[in-house]
Amino acid sequence: MTDSIIALSLAVLAATAVLALAFAIPLVRELRRTMTRVNAALARYEQDLGPLLAQARETLSEMQRSAARVQALTGRVDRTVRLLDQAGRVLSGMRVTVGRSVAPPVATAAAVIEGVRQAVQFLFSSKAPDGRRDENWERDHSPTGGGSRDG
Repeated sequence: MTDSIIALSLAVLAATAVLALAFAIPLVRELRRTMTRVNAALARYEQDLGPLLAQARETLSEMQRSAARVQALTGRVDRTVRLLDQAGRVLSGMRVTVGRSVAPPVATAAAVIEGVRQAVQFLFSSKAPDGRRDENWERDHSPTGGGSRDG
């Protein structure tokens, strides 16, 4: 009796193994085909991404060079605004010191310098890089009269 149970168990196990192989072999073949397609797609994407990454690196380098040029230009504009501000103060002081005899030409020169200074300030310094208003511009041009320029 036990021999027949063992033989029956072995037959069931063998049949199960054959059925499992019958399903596993096509599954392994399909998995192999899928992996081959995935590898081909990855190779194609690597070929396509290589030039794109090189172009992105070049663009980033160009942006960094442009940012450095803009920063240098901003420094020059700031120095120009300071010089124009000082020249306006000197001319205003001269107008008061010298008197009325040279007041119209000095006043005109002071007004021109102030106009140029405000134009330069408006064009280049009215907004901070993050889009907020520049604190100095707000202070110098506030309607409440906070525009004193004493040191």
